[in-house]
Amino acid sequence: MIVADLISTNIYILTEGEVQAEDASIAAEKVIVGGVIDGDLSVVASSVTISGTVKGDLLVAASGPVSITGTIEGSVRGAASQFILDGVVEGDVTVATMSL
Repeated sequence: MIVADLISTNIYILTEGEVQAEDASIAAEKVIVGGVIDGDLSVVASSVTISGTVKGDLLVAASGPVSITGTIEGSVRGAASQFILDGVVEGDVTVATMSL
């Protein structure tokens, strides 16, 4: 099993047009993905916004909201205070949340 290096920062932003060419593991206050994650994405954050594409699975733990308006080509698993699913999830969705 290959484990991605941990990216630890206050705010992680992958803008539209940018590509993360491998799996990503991120610990941040705020995570914004407008570009493409070419693999799985694992996130621990206060808030997560995905308007781009994750070409694998999304594993997320957030104390605040998780907003998915982009595309997850795999499954979504996680826990957050709120999940906003206005995008496309091609796999399964398994979440623990107060609001969906």
